[in-house]
Amino acid sequence: GSATYTGYRGISVTGVYHWIPELSVVFLAEQDRIETLDPIYETLGINIASTVGVVLLAIVIGLILVRGIIRPLEDLTQAAAKLANGDLQQIVKSDQKDEIGELAHAFNLMGAQLRELVGNLEERVESRTRELEGRTHQLETIANLSRAIATFRDEEQLFLEITNQISKRFSYYHVGLFLLDSDKKY
Repeated sequence: GSATYTGYRGISVTGVYHWIPELSVVFLAEQDRIETLDPIYETLGINIASTVGVVLLAIVIGLILVRGIIRPLEDLTQAAAKLANGDLQQIVKSDQKDEIGELAHAFNLMGAQLRELVGNLEERVESRTRELEGRTHQLETIANLSRAIATFRDEEQLFLEITNQISKRFSYYHVGLFLLDSDKKY
């Protein structure tokens, strides 16, 4: 058995005994309690220090890994916000070969497609605007021609003026005027 008690020197000890029946004797060993617990406390201190060291090392490694993930995501988020605000020249630089790198590559492809789409759209709008300006010019020319023609009273002079003005204002090489006969057959 074992027990903790005050030994013969008046200090706390841990005693271990064993009965030996053949000799009818008890074998007893005593040790100062401090001496008994010192190795346990020492081992406990080493274990606590090791655990704290490992936890701190894990936190540092975790922060490094998280930074490696968060920084590219922050860059991607900022570029996406700028793209959403109309800055179509955004390109995310990423040399990573993981999912974040693939996401950055897909973002860059999307940005290129948007730039191409907006460029094509601007070209189409510009083309349509030029077309509308041409038609507006034609309508203005017709209105001006109508006002000028309305001042003529002589039919031959009117026909001559109409063909000349149409040829001149619309840049036609030849303008012909065809009249119906009184029966409206020829």
